Amino acid sequence: MLACTKTNLAVIKELVHAGSQPGLRNKDGWNTLHIASRVGKREVIEFLLGRDRDLWNTRSRNGRTPLHTTALHGRLDACEVLLQQGGYNVDEADNCGTTPLMDALRNGHTDIADLLIRQHKADTAKEDQLGRQCLHLAAEAGNSASVVYLNQYGDFNVNSQTLTSGVTPLHLAAKEGHQGMIHLLISLGADVHCKDSKGRTALELARSSHQKACVDILLGHSTHD
Repeated sequence: MLACTKTNLAVIKELVHAGSQPGLRNKDGWNTLHIASRVGKREVIEFLLGRDRDLWNTRSRNGRTPLHTTALHGRLDACEVLLQQGGYNVDEADNCGTTPLMDALRNGHTDIADLLIRQHKADTAKEDQLGRQCLHLAAEAGNSASVVYLNQYGDFNVNSQTLTSGVTPLHLAAKEGHQGMIHLLISLGADVHCKDSKGRTALELARSSHQKACVDILLGHSTHD
């Protein structure tokens, strides 16, 4: 496991040939493939899968697969190998309902998102346990590149509300203080007057979160409308 945090394949091979077992797990449920996927060294992942063809089919204690790990950390090469050699359902979610596509877009890895969507038909409208879609997560994280990328798909709904709390991407961007994201969402048609399940607009959430710059932006749009 320690060797797999680095990129020296020779050391990994020596340990495996001496009897180390790639499928053993640590206290969090990670095995060597989870760890290697975080680093993203293609030849290490290919070697591990060559030793155990079923190694891809594993989950950590919180339900995350090696594919989640590659998507989260933006490891495109590793992601390609796992999708080629593993039997993944690309929309498979962890214990929080997070899919690899959500991880990729929340962190701005649009190259991995493109691989998952175009080649493997990942669902951009999939929801996590809080009812958030990829767009909500990208807006909450302030990743404009991901929002621009998602805008090219027909099911893009900038005013999509979560089932649990009724928040829109604009609500989440305002709460987190992402000024550029607010401008972007409004330019894409976000409704500044939309209310969540508690009757709050994005402006009210910005105020309660002490995001003064966001308040000023939203106040200007609310007054103009």
